[in-house]
Amino acid sequence: MVTELSEYLRYSLVSRNHEEVPLKEEMESVRHYFNIQKIRYENKLEVSFDIDPAVEEFPIVSYIIHPLAENAVKHGMRTSPMPLKIQITAKFHQGSLTIEVRNSGTWIEAADKKKGTAIPSGLANVRQRLVESYPGRHHFEIFEKEHFVQARLVIEKESGR
Repeated sequence: MVTELSEYLRYSLVSRNHEEVPLKEEMESVRHYFNIQKIRYENKLEVSFDIDPAVEEFPIVSYIIHPLAENAVKHGMRTSPMPLKIQITAKFHQGSLTIEVRNSGTWIEAADKKKGTAIPSGLANVRQRLVESYPGRHHFEIFEKEHFVQARLVIEKESGR
């Protein structure tokens, strides 16, 4: 666990000086996060990755996937039959990078959202960073389908890249 934590923290120190990192670096950090969670939850957590090698060098804003991974664990542990299943995929689809973070379980309406106020801060932060980093060329949605909560992030390739 110490090794996983040190690698996770190393990424946070290195990436904070870079607005964008290759997707493979972001995914490696997400893997370290999940390895820590697997130690914590043992056989209650199953994580799988399906990352197309063609997208590994795609530049992405650092720490944009982490809140989605954290939400998958946090909320999935509350609503999913055990083991919680989390699936991370990244691929090119119709010329755009599509990243999906899926977890077994059901969507939980945030208490604040039910009261008509803001969405949870992690998701609000993701949405704001997407607007700032990919204006007019991104799409982000969260929905429930077939007993899985799915966060889908689509980033159109910047022209000239």
